[in-house]
Amino acid sequence: MISWQFIRAHRGPLAFGFVHAFCSAPGQTFCIALFVASFAATFDASAAELGAIYLFATLAAALVLSRVGAWIDRVALRAYSIGVSGLLVAACLSTALAPNLAALAFGLFGLRLAGQGLMMHIQATATARAFTDRRGSALGVTGLGLPLAAAVFPPVAAFLVATVGWRWAYAAIGLAVVPLLAAAATWMLPRTAEEPRLGHAPDSTVAAEARDRVPPFRLGRLLGDGYFWAAVPAALLVSFIATGLLFQMTVVAQSRQWDTGLVAGSLSALAVAQVAALFASGRFVDRYSARALTVLHGIPITAAVVLLAAFDQEVALLAAMIGAGASAGAAQTALTAVWAERYGTRHFGAIRGLVTSLMVIATALAPAVFGFALSIADASAALWFLAAVAVALQLPLLVFEAVSFRSRSGRSAAPE
Repeated sequence: MISWQFIRAHRGPLAFGFVHAFCSAPGQTFCIALFVASFAATFDASAAELGAIYLFATLAAALVLSRVGAWIDRVALRAYSIGVSGLLVAACLSTALAPNLAALAFGLFGLRLAGQGLMMHIQATATARAFTDRRGSALGVTGLGLPLAAAVFPPVAAFLVATVGWRWAYAAIGLAVVPLLAAAATWMLPRTAEEPRLGHAPDSTVAAEARDRVPPFRLGRLLGDGYFWAAVPAALLVSFIATGLLFQMTVVAQSRQWDTGLVAGSLSALAVAQVAALFASGRFVDRYSARALTVLHGIPITAAVVLLAAFDQEVALLAAMIGAGASAGAAQTALTAVWAERYGTRHFGAIRGLVTSLMVIATALAPAVFGFALSIADASAALWFLAAVAVALQLPLLVFEAVSFRSRSGRSAAPE
């Protein structure tokens, strides 16, 4: 288990990562979804129009993220955090003040880029660089900011929308994160963590020179590694399956004549499972490896979709949410630590930024793909399709690891 002694000893970097994960909420789907009905009423927009705007805003954010995410390798972490924080607050205010759908699309683009994308990117990158021996445990602690945000922000946002209206609500949410992020950048970030590639070199001139000596990131070298090609589909698994499943879950519930309130209640089980998996996965990574967890992390959510496809009893939904939460928690830890294990931390920001942009694209496409499946088939058939996609995304990595294991076994068995 993660001890309080560990947390106290490293409270600065742990708090820094935790706050950034927590403050990603304004750009996360669970927060934006609460405002969709208000957007539709204010701008007289259909569900299809808002869905299209959200899709393109998310895709545009994903494309920019792959470039902006790499800057964290070249810019002081404190400055990077302050810049992203300013972008997030500006996006909240821009959304709140949007006079038309075009302006709303611009605001959503900023929310998805700064919130879902860069805030979580800072949490993962800063934590991975600050810890080596207990990186998994540290990622488990800082990752708790996201499920806590999912528990806190939706009821607060719903209350604000009902009392002061959606515009004031989004503005209030944006301004509320300012003191938290200011504290993170000012007091929580250790001086030695500001230049993660330099160890304990405090002199700014030396720091600048050292940054200049960092060779540029070479995408071709990364794409030439077979493990990267095998691992990326698995890395997209939870983003695609969980987003599609959660976005369309009310449709599934209605088709099976379930109480829609059951869907909301089951999200608590998902959150509890996610938190438990964050702690357990951190310990697993520290004891074994992130590479091993990357192979295993998709099993619970795949089993969850199979359960929903095979059984139409309400208890299947609860079990499925537990499985989805377990994979989501494990993915938060594994899919950060594995890139540091495999490629080191010198270009960690660029590598994770690229992968994160692909994951954001997956979250954008998932609701439309699963929604199309539900429109042409019944819920069970659509869920079996989703289960098949889950298996297909894991196959390349399973094959790669099986071949690698066989190769290692062959070499160890060869006579000397």
